[in-house]
Amino acid sequence: MPEVWQVTFGDQGQHFDAICIQPEDNFGVRWNGEMEPLDRLILGIGNIPPAGAAALGMTPEQVEAAKNTIFSHTYENLILPAAPSLDAIDLARFLVDVTKGFIRFSITKAKTVGGPIEVAVITKHEGYRWVQRKHFYAPELNR
Repeated sequence: MPEVWQVTFGDQGQHFDAICIQPEDNFGVRWNGEMEPLDRLILGIGNIPPAGAAALGMTPEQVEAAKNTIFSHTYENLILPAAPSLDAIDLARFLVDVTKGFIRFSITKAKTVGGPIEVAVITKHEGYRWVQRKHFYAPELNR
């Protein structure tokens, strides 16, 4: 079964302990970076700024607590644990395209996402394999 681990590196080569983000008994989509587009798509609710919390008569902490309760009712699972690799690859491309499009067309968001997409897959039997990548070097060096 797959696992997802996060390893963080700081300045001057400083590193922090690895954190298990997704244990073997869990599955589903994980994302990081520009969170808003996929939070809205998958969790069903995006960031609510302090002004939004005030409009609801709530503190930011109360809004976060409410969001955590709501997620169990609005979360949309987009993949099954035994999905074929091709489905996982297609889903990854779709999620990147959604994020790129959201940021591109958003009037208020900084343009933090864009450019070519690189996709790789890691499987038990084939290991690490590029599916789609941009090439900086001659083709014989990109194998």
